[in-house]
Amino acid sequence: MIEIDIADREKAEELYERIRSIILSNKNNKNCKYNLKQHHLYEESEYPGISKHFYNETGSYEFRNNKGKGIIVEISRWHNHQHNGWSGLNGNPCLYAQIYILNMDKKELLWELKIEARTLYWKAQATSLDIPEEYLIPRPKITKKRPKKATNKVYPEWAIIDDRSIDNALTEVYKCYYSASQKKDEITKEKESKIKQAIEEITAQYKKEINNSTLEVKNTKTKLDKYDSLVTKYSTFNVDLIGNAIAKLITTISGKKFLYKTVVDKYQKRVHGPIDSWDEITKREAKIIVDSNKAQNVYDNSYADGYEKYASEIDQLVEDGYAILLSSGNCIPKSIPFLTSKNGEISFNINFDNYEYIKDFIMELVQYRFQRKIDKISETEIDLCVKRFIKKSEETIIQNHVLILKKELDTLTSKLNS
Repeated sequence: MIEIDIADREKAEELYERIRSIILSNKNNKNCKYNLKQHHLYEESEYPGISKHFYNETGSYEFRNNKGKGIIVEISRWHNHQHNGWSGLNGNPCLYAQIYILNMDKKELLWELKIEARTLYWKAQATSLDIPEEYLIPRPKITKKRPKKATNKVYPEWAIIDDRSIDNALTEVYKCYYSASQKKDEITKEKESKIKQAIEEITAQYKKEINNSTLEVKNTKTKLDKYDSLVTKYSTFNVDLIGNAIAKLITTISGKKFLYKTVVDKYQKRVHGPIDSWDEITKREAKIIVDSNKAQNVYDNSYADGYEKYASEIDQLVEDGYAILLSSGNCIPKSIPFLTSKNGEISFNINFDNYEYIKDFIMELVQYRFQRKIDKISETEIDLCVKRFIKKSEETIIQNHVLILKKELDTLTSKLNS
């Protein structure tokens, strides 16, 4: 998948509309299984001029192309029902489009487009900026002509070509068949004997090399497992030390005050039993880094109704970019691992998607400990790494602070004018 820059937003949305137009153009094609459904979020009588823009839809069609391949094209469009401070509505829909090839009744993804539009960000990915249109041409229906019925005719008696009896002919053919079968069995046995001999010779020839390679695989796997465990070891930090350090780093770089807090999170959870289901209040302790404007000691969503009934307020703050959840549960350990490595592939255990520079900071901390073989890093050393990272990020810090000052000035000017 390739990332599509927001500057190419119209190009990304055009790809979706081209796929949609292909489905619509085959609406009346008898060779295609066609389906397109739309659901308007608002009635025209309630919101004049808005309902035509705010609707969800799903669509698909299935056919065989000129190459005889089974093709399935699917699209979906939906709104996040999110609100912003300017228009009150999230006018940018999320758009998905997929093209599959049917192979032995299994769907194999050929091309895909994902456009995620939310109040705070826009993100798009596509397999390619070019649609594989050569796959999207339906095979024309071929009308088979029925053969003409034979007319009743009178034929003369056929002349004798073979004067043998059928028994004698059958006996001769059987003898030929038996002789051929015997010869085939002899050749097969000879082949199997030579194959067995060749296998033994080749096995003996490569035995030493295979043993050496097997030993090398074992040794390198041991080293790989060791380094996988080192990634976990050197990315494990005291949750309070690292929490305060990250809060300080975000506050300095973003220009917005963030706090590290231990809080209580309460919300409803749907529990499914063997016979029925019921609502149950979940309560957990959580270590979070949160925007000071959103900071609380207790986040209680246990009495919410409707859409937000089963949602944790902390999880929503993380999704919206106002918080980072470090750890949660009934008994939170003092230290937590930030990274996991499996067969050399490193992944983050904590959601830092809204703070990419924190990922860079964590990797620098791990590198710092790895190069110095530090089993337990102190608060002083973490603070040193924070200062080094801030120094490298001076240009970004200045830009963020200028943006904040400009926003405050615009707000003040607006109040004065009003």
